Amino acid sequence: QTSTHRTERTDKLRTLDVFRGFTIVLMIFVNYGGGKYYFFKHAPWNGLTVADLVFPWFVWIMGVSMMFSLRSQFRKGVSKQVIICKIVKRSVILCCLGLFINGFSNSNLTTLRIPGVLQRLGGCYFVIGIMETLLFVNPEDLSQEDWGGWFMFRDVVKSWLQWSIVIGLASVQCIVTYVLVVPGCPRGYLGPGGLHDYNAHSNCTGGAAAYIDQLVFSPAHLYKGSTARNIYQNTVSHDPEGLLGYLTSMLLLEFGVAAGRVLITYEGHKNRLVRMLGWAFTSGVVGAVLCGFKKEDGIVPVNKNLWSLSYVLVTACFAFVLFAALYVIVDGCKKWDGGPFSFAGYNSILLYVGHELTKGVFPFGWTPVGPYHGTYLFVSLWGTSLWMFIAYLWHKKHFYVTI
Repeated sequence: QTSTHRTERTDKLRTLDVFRGFTIVLMIFVNYGGGKYYFFKHAPWNGLTVADLVFPWFVWIMGVSMMFSLRSQFRKGVSKQVIICKIVKRSVILCCLGLFINGFSNSNLTTLRIPGVLQRLGGCYFVIGIMETLLFVNPEDLSQEDWGGWFMFRDVVKSWLQWSIVIGLASVQCIVTYVLVVPGCPRGYLGPGGLHDYNAHSNCTGGAAAYIDQLVFSPAHLYKGSTARNIYQNTVSHDPEGLLGYLTSMLLLEFGVAAGRVLITYEGHKNRLVRMLGWAFTSGVVGAVLCGFKKEDGIVPVNKNLWSLSYVLVTACFAFVLFAALYVIVDGCKKWDGGPFSFAGYNSILLYVGHELTKGVFPFGWTPVGPYHGTYLFVSLWGTSLWMFIAYLWHKKHFYVTI
């Protein structure tokens, strides 16, 4: 159930809301056209642009917030059963909101898109939330006498089972992607189909991921567009929020949980920063090795449409680095209170739903006059700034909506 309350924000870690707010603002700007600049558009297939960072960062910060929420609830004596019920309720609400947004532009039930951004968030939150609740260990209950030299790595060691599970799920995604036999397509095909490879595999867009979605949902209930269509002229439906990508998304969410676990386990800014940058280095190097430090090559190319393992690792790296930088400025040196991004972070779900429903609707957007970057940029900035101003007004009224 969605709750609306008029209370002061009491978050001790401002960086959480600043990061979340920056991400939703960037998402609004990208979804409102991004000035028609190529780096504010999703990569046609393989590769990474600024636009490709936004959704993964939402998944990641959800994991960070989850650890603070679990610690708070366990401190209050809330039982695991009650917490799990809340997780289930929140997951269902997110999925229902996602279907509502999809249905807002297409109310025909025979062609309604089923996958979506909020559906992906809800599904991953459901699995990882329940897992972390059942396996939660209060860092305050751990003593150095019992751990000895391993005490400085207690956040990782105590979560070995969670990591085993999510790495196993990500491994399943890789195995299915490269092993599953897709009729009429080469095994392990990762391309966009269409004109790719001189039209050799025109009907194989997305490989195993698209094949599974078509079997489960049917092409009629999948995303009809494609970031690769303008270049490769593919015709097969492929949904970037399809089922197989849930498995690697859960790994990304666990990386956010790891950051949250660092923050609730260790005191002192240096201790926290060193560990977060260590996670950034590890995920970044592994992701870069998988993609061969290149855009197109490597064992696992960086690909948002498929939510490839390298894509998840690289975007997690950027999330750790950005969060660490914000943490130094906002909570470490206290040189910035986070505004105006923190205002957007307080009501991120409301801003997401609102901007999706008003996309292209005046006064949030309109058809620019003339094919110039300047006119498109003005429209994108105007719509984004308008939502930031609305978020500021909500904050001044102490009006927050949470799920």
